[in-house]
Amino acid sequence: RADIDVLCQALEKIDPGAPLEGRWRLVYSSEAGIYRSSPFFWGFKKLLKNAPDAPLQLRNSRDTSYAENVFALTDGLPLYEIGNCFHTITSTSVVSEVEVQLKLFDSLLPRASTIMTTTARAQPLSVSLENQRGLQLTLESTRIVDSTLETLLPPVFGFLGDFSFPTESAFSQLADRLGDGRVPPDAATVNMFATYTSDTLRISRTESGMLFIHVKDIDEIFW
Repeated sequence: RADIDVLCQALEKIDPGAPLEGRWRLVYSSEAGIYRSSPFFWGFKKLLKNAPDAPLQLRNSRDTSYAENVFALTDGLPLYEIGNCFHTITSTSVVSEVEVQLKLFDSLLPRASTIMTTTARAQPLSVSLENQRGLQLTLESTRIVDSTLETLLPPVFGFLGDFSFPTESAFSQLADRLGDGRVPPDAATVNMFATYTSDTLRISRTESGMLFIHVKDIDEIFW
């Protein structure tokens, strides 16, 4: 990871500044759980940044914060695998897609799959760092789409087709309800810094130091 970060820093010094718009597929994540390329989890980490330390630091957690320990616990679960992860960027939005394959019933049923989709409003940051174009993302909602669980076990998972988590309003209501500063009122607003963007490659970093490398979707390159 350290070597990749050094290579990224070298590229960031010669950023071509190509357009960010398009559909991008994740090829590298500095995080053990690649699902964290979804801005939802950037907001989740921000939501818990003022929380007290976790009572127990899990072995694969990078520190004692609640968010990192929740991530570590999730990373260690044996019941799922993450497939492709995408960002689709327009001038006003970023849509993240994380493909999840569930291994709950491998011995009895075909492996189930679903896509976690997070939609965010996007606007350029008023102030960006040198060689970095920033986008301010406001997390609107997270949905489960194209889930085969609905077909495999309709009585149990039929609700998934209608499931939508109102991220922006839920985070805001939680901050208002607690009202003691434990939850930042802007937890649903996160920043993404595009530090290198060519026609085919994009390097981005988050406020908390996560590093992600995406490549342009092949159909967009040739069409």
